[in-house]
Amino acid sequence: MRRTPRGSLILPLPFALFPSLPETLALPEGRFSRKDELHLTVLSQREATAVAEALPVSAWPARLAAHDWRVTPTARRFLLRDQEDGRIVHTVIAEVVCAALNACRRDFAEASGAGLPDTLPHVTLFVDGTAKGIGLVSIGDFTAKCVRVVDPAGTRSISR
Repeated sequence: MRRTPRGSLILPLPFALFPSLPETLALPEGRFSRKDELHLTVLSQREATAVAEALPVSAWPARLAAHDWRVTPTARRFLLRDQEDGRIVHTVIAEVVCAALNACRRDFAEASGAGLPDTLPHVTLFVDGTAKGIGLVSIGDFTAKCVRVVDPAGTRSISR
């Protein structure tokens, strides 16, 4: 687990979790590039800042260690769309199983008083128009930004 330069709290993940990802992915919405790193976002920059206001960062390691951070990929892939600096951007994410994610978020919320809703455990695999991906801090964010399901083989799309 580590904090990014922007202040998010992430769990870095190995590419071995998603073997054989192509360098690029062509979809009707654009040509996507594989991300140069993979991670599971535990707290966004804004969320981490809010938690740190009431729960010292020095208390975080013990709380994080209380959870089992195993990440298991699923076959579910989704195309997301958002706006960044006035332009449309897309990402392809993979849903993952990680029971620790929302359990930890609930723990941090209770300890700090910060509003941390449950979110979709996911990893951004491909990006188009952005390098950082599209933030999802809640299930509502996912619902609002999800365009459709993407075939996990990356060869065809399935309408949602």
